[in-house]
Amino acid sequence: MEKQKIKPRRTIVSCLSTVRLGQRIRLSFDSIREQWILLGPEKVIVLDEIAHNIVNRCDGSTNIEEIISQLSTEYDASVADIQQDVLSLLQNLVDKRFLQL
Repeated sequence: MEKQKIKPRRTIVSCLSTVRLGQRIRLSFDSIREQWILLGPEKVIVLDEIAHNIVNRCDGSTNIEEIISQLSTEYDASVADIQQDVLSLLQNLVDKRFLQL
């Protein structure tokens, strides 16, 4: 009888989630690329200006709804326009274990 592999459950990010950097992940400025990066063991993601602005706010105490509200004010855009993009970015980074809830 073949043993079935059990897939780990996916952590779903919502507006009420609070997110922080994952274990052994650093947000740092790469002077060679002159860009912000998320750096982990044997992996790196280059962040554009907006992604850096979002990730920089992920301190583990501010929920995503508050971050979206802050960005809405800062970029003079509606919450509805920003919400899906922010959730999508953060979900992707949680899936890749750069961020954690």
